[in-house]
Amino acid sequence: MFNRKSIRVFLADRHPQFLDGFTRLFRFKPVEFTGQARTLDDLMDGLHIFRPDLLITAHRLQDAEASQFLPLVRERYPRVKILLFTMNCQKEVLTSHIQYLDGMLCKSAQRSDIWEAIVEITRRNAQFYRLDGNGHGGKNH
Repeated sequence: MFNRKSIRVFLADRHPQFLDGFTRLFRFKPVEFTGQARTLDDLMDGLHIFRPDLLITAHRLQDAEASQFLPLVRERYPRVKILLFTMNCQKEVLTSHIQYLDGMLCKSAQRSDIWEAIVEITRRNAQFYRLDGNGHGGKNH
């Protein structure tokens, strides 16, 4: 269906409605959603099994904070790109986790911003940071 290789994405969030809704947003884009997790164990198992190109994760899972799981993911799966997709879009969150991230985006972002972040991070090997949902904020390449 797509002439370009699909981007393999794994989702992690404690809210099942987010996980379900997110996969529908990009059903006509070259994205393959390989799996999803709500807990730290499911996240680590899923990354091991599916080896995605990109992890899109919330700031919190059901049983772990980003400060707990981001270092583990980066250490065990250094080739997996990480996009923090969160309601907690404060500069302090970014600065405390930036060494583990390839991007950060607010959950209030537009669909086009999310797609831009996915492409920048996975296909252009660039970093993507946007601290608000209105198309403004820092964006680094």
